[in-house]
Amino acid sequence: MIAYLGNSLTAQKAGYRPALHARLEALTGRQHRMINAGIGGVGSLGCGFLLPEMVLRHRPNLCFVECTSADMGGATPLGAVGPAIDGIVGRLLDAGVSVCLLHMPRATEAGIASAVLEAYEQVARYYGVPSIDVGALVALERGDEPLVPEILYDGVHTTPAGAELVAGLVADRLGPLLGCSVEARPARPPLHPDHLRHAEIVPASVAMCGDPGAARERLFKLAVPCLALSSGNACSWSTSTGELVGLLVVVGPESGVIEIAVGGVTTRVQLWDSWCDRERLQVVILDTPCPAGTPIHVAMSAAAVAGRGACGNPDPAIRSGTSLSLAGFLVRRFDPAPPARLLAG
Repeated sequence: MIAYLGNSLTAQKAGYRPALHARLEALTGRQHRMINAGIGGVGSLGCGFLLPEMVLRHRPNLCFVECTSADMGGATPLGAVGPAIDGIVGRLLDAGVSVCLLHMPRATEAGIASAVLEAYEQVARYYGVPSIDVGALVALERGDEPLVPEILYDGVHTTPAGAELVAGLVADRLGPLLGCSVEARPARPPLHPDHLRHAEIVPASVAMCGDPGAARERLFKLAVPCLALSSGNACSWSTSTGELVGLLVVVGPESGVIEIAVGGVTTRVQLWDSWCDRERLQVVILDTPCPAGTPIHVAMSAAAVAGRGACGNPDPAIRSGTSLSLAGFLVRRFDPAPPARLLAG
């Protein structure tokens, strides 16, 4: 069983994932169940929290991790990239899952790209896991114009031809990995003190709402329970252990601006962006982690202006929203704890 954990590049129906999977089946001479854990542009930090439900519960033998491109685009604050990947890799290895990091080509600022890559490579070296810089390989393959439209139609996502190119380059370098096992590998302590090895999503519940009768329970894609909150209804909660680092929300055409109040300070965050023509999961990282015992209040705002977006700068096409769908709270635990189930069924 092979899992593909990543962002919109992994989620692409005609992207590198199905093309690579077909090549791996050809290389091994057998069929492998594919676990599609492509979760849009949530970055490595979001994937770290979604890892148990999206990947670990399936008990795969191998997991590819593709979050670099979204992190280069600002989905995860630079200082949180290393701890996030540290938690993902450490948690997979603890479960006996082989890991391979994939760094896809992207048209981005060189300084940001190198800083993100170094954060990944530091973790890869520490744990001794394969890390394939596909962007560098594409550059070698294509010469002076590695990101031409024939490969990346928008500077990020692969065309069908680009997907085949990426899949071939990755498959050519996977021979030693395919037959190895990490089950006997000694466990290593986390590299970063603020790692996400014990990350957990605490589902939002009606009991957390100021007006429970006005909170509507729904399922996102028939799998992720969330609360639809209308204007004036806030969801409040505090963690008893660890620290709260963010929110998991469902964004879409009805999204707008939300207000997050912690310790008397209210921050407005714009959820809507140009990708909200359809619903998807999105993480909102708090500016400062919320310590145990400190309540957080989350509500939809009638405002059409916010200080920042969920992933950095607010979208220029600002608009107010009509609903907030809150799935849960992202909690960094410092010790193992029984995980709360997020997915339905």
